[in-house]
Amino acid sequence: MDESKTVHIAVVPSAGFSHLIPILEFSKRLVNLHPHLHVTCIIPTHGPPPSASKSILETLPSQNITSTFLPPVDLPQDLDTVSQIQLTVTLSLPLIHQTLKSLSSTTPSLVALVVDTFAAEVLDFAKEFNLLAYVYFPLAATTVSLHFHMLKLDEETSCEYRDLDGPIEMKGCVPFHGKDLYSPAQDRSSRAYKMMLQRIKRFFFVDGVFVNSFLEMESGVIRALEKGGRWKYKYPPVYAVGPIVQSGVGFGGGGGSNGLECVEWLDRQKDCSVLFVCFGSGGTLSQEQMDELALGLELSGHRFLWVLRPPSSVAN
Repeated sequence: MDESKTVHIAVVPSAGFSHLIPILEFSKRLVNLHPHLHVTCIIPTHGPPPSASKSILETLPSQNITSTFLPPVDLPQDLDTVSQIQLTVTLSLPLIHQTLKSLSSTTPSLVALVVDTFAAEVLDFAKEFNLLAYVYFPLAATTVSLHFHMLKLDEETSCEYRDLDGPIEMKGCVPFHGKDLYSPAQDRSSRAYKMMLQRIKRFFFVDGVFVNSFLEMESGVIRALEKGGRWKYKYPPVYAVGPIVQSGVGFGGGGGSNGLECVEWLDRQKDCSVLFVCFGSGGTLSQEQMDELALGLELSGHRFLWVLRPPSSVAN
């Protein structure tokens, strides 16, 4: 690679598997589309990397992408999954700073920083090293919109969100009840909720947000985000760059069904006629919850595609 033409960016995922894989696949897509890019992935850990993570690292184009696993940090016992992911990044900040400082003095030097949503604290280093700053959301565009809306909701609401009289409304989104918000928002006095608000505040000051979604899936909310918005601060530009999934699985970034029966079935359905249900790698249901969800999907009268995992022994 001609170093005089190379553009070097750093990518910092969080420790969660469902956050690590999408941002690595995003990095692969970047260098495939722009061969002059070089990506360094700085990966915080709280234990040995799982075999699945090692497998995907072996698929990375080594000429364009290098990865650095930071030493594992020690976490307190009995932390929930979200707190584990967040605290891993927090405790790794000195090592991340050291690595970025080293990369900034190399040739080619860094020009941009892309971080996972749970690595938002790392964004504070972008100004110090004169880097463009971006956030990568492996989640839905609706979740991005909700994140932007959450600070306004927090300021204007005194009760718990589940006790709101009416539904929460956002541009381009279907209204939903406060009781249906994600779990960190269900206890506004909790540490998880306060940490979430701190992360969201940083999102307003980035150069852009990449979201793993696409227009055909969330046209209303993506169009609304593209038009921008304002709370106390102007919303950053949002770019829908999905679907980004593991290469060789599903779309793989190359288009086509790749012979998958579920994708071929989707291709035959009418637009906006299928419900998509997926809880990610960290979301598990008890057998009772799974039975209830299955019944609800059946009673909905809609076709659905459900990414299903074995039930957990207890309800989460």
